[in-house]
Amino acid sequence: MGRIVVPQMVSHLEGVVFRKGTMKKILHIDGVERRFSYFIPEGLKPGARIIFLAHGSHCNGDIMRAATAYEFEEMSQKENLIVVYPDSFGPYWNDGRLGRLHPAREADIDEEKFYRKIVHYLVSVYGGDEKQVFFGGFSNGGALGFKFTQSGIFKKIALWCINLPSEENRDYSLEKATPVIIINNVEDRMVPFQGGDLMGSDGRSRGRFDSTYESFLKISREETLPEPLDHRLYREYRVRENILIEVFEGGHVIPHPNTSWPLLLGRGAPFDSVKMVLRFFKGK
Repeated sequence: MGRIVVPQMVSHLEGVVFRKGTMKKILHIDGVERRFSYFIPEGLKPGARIIFLAHGSHCNGDIMRAATAYEFEEMSQKENLIVVYPDSFGPYWNDGRLGRLHPAREADIDEEKFYRKIVHYLVSVYGGDEKQVFFGGFSNGGALGFKFTQSGIFKKIALWCINLPSEENRDYSLEKATPVIIINNVEDRMVPFQGGDLMGSDGRSRGRFDSTYESFLKISREETLPEPLDHRLYREYRVRENILIEVFEGGHVIPHPNTSWPLLLGRGAPFDSVKMVLRFFKGK
């Protein structure tokens, strides 16, 4: 496959590739219709790991497939994976932030119940392992991932291009410890690495966020950063099972050498953060 163009919005899906094994499903949660797609590789064995990938705002699961370069699907047969792409209710996930109103928050959408129902379905129908469930989220999907660290659903969580909402800007506290990897770009203009107010296109604040360093320390339950390991394109910090990847260049994108993102979001650093996340999920 050549260079993959990541669509900017759900009305521009012409280039998205749908492989054999891609399924779509509708569930009804508290009277609300919720949609998700998933990928089942040939020869799936019982006990498969389940990996959820949550898209950013104004996107959907199909865009998240392209944003991760279809790589989880490509590795699914070898790694025995079920790959899941849920769709948000309206343009945003109900991610626990208090900084703005949107349809999912106004309707008090229960995202945790939605994800638990998907897990139950995949375990019942395909023999997935309910103790080997993982989450990756980009931007607004990553904000949902911070909240999901407290859910007990996921064994490990990967977060791209998002910081932890400040304490006054979220409806949950950090009481449980779920291992995370955070991959943030220092040049991200949409979610600034240094934190502060997240500004919308209308110039209004969407609430305050901690810096990336503060987010990592709080989620890791530490007070000081460890000594980093410097790579050519990023700096790596490790605290027990938790990892922070500080990307030196690139915008509000998932780093990958084979994807092209909308100019509004910026360019991506040319290293494979998808494989990095899978290694993290595998404990390497």
